[in-house]
Amino acid sequence: MKIMKLAIVIPAFKGEYFEKTLYSIANQTNKNFTLYIGDDASRYNLYEVVSKYIKKINIVYCRFENNLGKVSIVAHWKRCIDLVNNEDWIWLFSDDDIMRADCVASFYESLSDCEGHVDVYRFQSCIIDDNGNSKSNKTIHPEFEDSINFLYRRLNYQTHSYIVDYIFSEKVYKKYNGFVDFEAAWASDDATWI
Repeated sequence: MKIMKLAIVIPAFKGEYFEKTLYSIANQTNKNFTLYIGDDASRYNLYEVVSKYIKKINIVYCRFENNLGKVSIVAHWKRCIDLVNNEDWIWLFSDDDIMRADCVASFYESLSDCEGHVDVYRFQSCIIDDNGNSKSNKTIHPEFEDSINFLYRRLNYQTHSYIVDYIFSEKVYKKYNGFVDFEAAWASDDATWI
């Protein structure tokens, strides 16, 4: 049986919470992943933060000289995902979110339970404030959900959906030519999951 690999991809620009983001990733109980960081010509010295974690986790860092995110966020996502090298799963994460220490382990455990029958994995997320305090209830999702039910629940405000909630297969990403490209990436992720 092939061992699946995970790529965590951060299209980075903001610096305010970047340290907390990298700290949460470096503290995963399962470190079977590569972290790819695509610096979108940020005014922050993101590499200074990245350099603190290079010996703790496997990191590939690329600073792009042009700020593509101001033109097309989805195009910036794509060039960051293009950095991925032979991983089977992609987690498009953000530069200002954090993950619990067991997220990667939980993903791999769920992946083995599904026996290759899913293309998108979704975490239960929780919105937190600047101090790490919960601002909303954790969103509860069905264990398995098809695109029609997801669309229905999304359009009827029965669920929240954030791009960082999802890990998707590299195979299906390529099959459908990446993310649907809407202006400012509004609902590009939801349209892609559907």
